[in-house]
Amino acid sequence: MRNDGWKLTQAGGLYDMSDSPFVEKLVAMDTEEAKAKGARKHLQAVLDEFSPGTVKSVEVPEPSARKARKKAKRSAVKP
Repeated sequence: MRNDGWKLTQAGGLYDMSDSPFVEKLVAMDTEEAKAKGARKHLQAVLDEFSPGTVKSVEVPEPSARKARKKAKRSAVKP
């Protein structure tokens, strides 16, 4: 995840991107800098929201039901 001045990797690495694209400064996990702590918290929340483990599953119809719908569509289109 990335925003204006920060980048957070899935591995938990927070980077100060203020000198981007030339320098990406890794920020220590135990930093006391308020801006870095706020950025980590915000980006982690966004990353958690979009992580693969939280994606809702979509029910896929059985192949026979899909084929029946396709066949019905094709026959409806033909004159």
